[in-house]
Amino acid sequence: MSTTPPTPDKAKQIEPDAAILLSYLEAYTPADKFGPAVVIITTDDIIAALGPMADISRASVNNALITLGFRPGRNTAGSFGWMMKAANS
Repeated sequence: MSTTPPTPDKAKQIEPDAAILLSYLEAYTPADKFGPAVVIITTDDIIAALGPMADISRASVNNALITLGFRPGRNTAGSFGWMMKAANS
């Protein structure tokens, strides 16, 4: 699944908050399991990061992440959240 930004024609069909979320997620790719270069980011972390620009619900964030192939998991300290790798790693 790709997080490539939509073309301008398709962007007009996307809710602004969804476009902001997709832009944020471009920096990450899904990870299948926790390991080197994988970070755990919670839904609330994402909402807080986007708060100044968007009013996004937990359900919307979770739905987008699952749809884009992200999976929840734990790091070695036991923290639970979304497993993500930097897109440039």
